[in-house]
Amino acid sequence: MSALEKPPYSDEFYEVMLENESTLQNEFGITDVKVCHLKNSSLVVAYIPADVYRQVISQRGSFEGALIAGAPIIMGLTDTEFNSAIDVYRLRDSPIDLRGQNTIIGIVDTGINYKNEEFIREDGTSRILNIWDMTIDSDDDRVCFGTEFSNEELTNQSAETSDEVGHGTKMAEVAGGRSGVAPNCEFIVVKLKRAKKTILDLYGLSSDIESYESSDVVLGIDYLVTKSIEYRKPISIILGLGTNQGGHDGLTIIERILSQMALRIGVGISVAAGNEALSGHHTSFTLEGASPYYDIEINVANNEKSFFHATFPSPSLSTKQNKIKPTMWEHSNPGNKIPGQACLRIRRAGFPTATLSSGISFVTTLPAPITQRLPIVTPGQMTAPPPIQQSSPIVTG
Repeated sequence: MSALEKPPYSDEFYEVMLENESTLQNEFGITDVKVCHLKNSSLVVAYIPADVYRQVISQRGSFEGALIAGAPIIMGLTDTEFNSAIDVYRLRDSPIDLRGQNTIIGIVDTGINYKNEEFIREDGTSRILNIWDMTIDSDDDRVCFGTEFSNEELTNQSAETSDEVGHGTKMAEVAGGRSGVAPNCEFIVVKLKRAKKTILDLYGLSSDIESYESSDVVLGIDYLVTKSIEYRKPISIILGLGTNQGGHDGLTIIERILSQMALRIGVGISVAAGNEALSGHHTSFTLEGASPYYDIEINVANNEKSFFHATFPSPSLSTKQNKIKPTMWEHSNPGNKIPGQACLRIRRAGFPTATLSSGISFVTTLPAPITQRLPIVTPGQMTAPPPIQQSSPIVTG
């Protein structure tokens, strides 16, 4: 079997993050699939045949017993900054000598140029303890897929891994290179494979974009924590990736994993904050009073053919008596550009007052049943015509 036919690399499989392996049988009715187990969590990443996934998600829309059963969040690269911007040298040369000795910096990114002198000691040995390259297929049983390289291979410069993009190398150089924040640290690096075309197509994204799947990021973080335990050294994990997907409520899989791992003794996690606070990707509203509707006006770039929208209920409302589930759907105009504005109508469906948050994104998740969708209209014609689609409500019992 070639690498492109194997589940982690094939477009015929979706990565699905589940709370435990039993969900495969309970929700998908299958058991004989490739599964990657996290060693520091009960979470598993399962590779579900695409046709099975589409069939089940179209029938159910959500899954009882699963933390999440959707396509991975897509994450992009964030900018790197120079050390002078944070006056690192004054901090590093303080009386307490903060140079990273006896610590590990973990990088989950585009890989690293391990031959760079920034990561080589004066005696010629590599400061990088291990690299997990997810892009190189092998039968290496030390990792779920891909290839792991040892410190010996990196010192001998016999490892066939590189960083074609350069982002991961720059992150490592700033954080712990010879001229970086912690020049005496060691490294463990995970090189992510790029997001599959089938996932990018879901979100209307081009395969030319440097983008990665949150399921791989989660596996990479778990690997870093596991290796730091083996080496009995504290680790500072740097995540130079970002996304505007999710409800921004701490409930996505990657948010949960980051929170869990950060509570462990000897584990620190630094995440890029992003700079889109004023971009208007999200809004929030309360459905109450006599009207059960809330209308949202959306500005859409002229060259867009589709976009995704997701609605997330307030966590406090997700109870047995009043269960509200996240809802996501796609808006598209196949083969044509979307006009400059769209109008969405969110319906309460007869339930008590509900506080919801709403996110507009060009990278969210697989479409699910929606309440009511108004047709896309052109500027100056923001009327309220009859709905073109009616299906199950966003609030379900």
